[in-house]
Amino acid sequence: EAGRLVELSGTSSLLPKNEDILDAEFASLGLVTASVKLLHENDVLVIADKSDGPALLNAIIRAGIPLGSNEDFERSRIAGFWPQSGREILEKSIPQELDRDHTAISFTKGCYLGQETIARLDAIGQLQKKLCLVRIDTHDSIEPGAALMKADQPVGHITSAMLEANGRYVLALAYLRRGNFESGLQLKCNNSDAVVLQSHS
Repeated sequence: EAGRLVELSGTSSLLPKNEDILDAEFASLGLVTASVKLLHENDVLVIADKSDGPALLNAIIRAGIPLGSNEDFERSRIAGFWPQSGREILEKSIPQELDRDHTAISFTKGCYLGQETIARLDAIGQLQKKLCLVRIDTHDSIEPGAALMKADQPVGHITSAMLEANGRYVLALAYLRRGNFESGLQLKCNNSDAVVLQSHS
């Protein structure tokens, strides 16, 4: 849909590439656009003054660009392995547990808050838990906090879950304990079969 905005505005600054951050204008509103990888490979983050938010939204609607629902966003967020503050990102979370080593950690820069913990985990490699993407073979909703079981023992819990777009299964983000991170691991959740699809890499 960013391509449609470019057509309407006549400026490619609404479609930045290669992690560019650009000044842009749409519907006489000053914007900042950034090339990011949030939910998809070529997402564009559009930043506007808070006071311009309603006008920007109305301009997008008038342009005939469809808006996704909150459910659509949540489904894409989970499938895209994007943690949410208050769900996956908690007060004591560390980047390695969120599997953000390559996107959120510098192992070469100077001192910063939390560096000692991060460096120790990098050297020892003893993560006690890790965020993973899990598929649960059920049509029923799965609530945050639901346990993931291996051989009748709890090995983790769901943090976010949504039915896949066609309702065939549930995709979930879950914290799993050490020794249960590998893709393909078979688990159970609410008596339904579950499998670890991936840790983010």
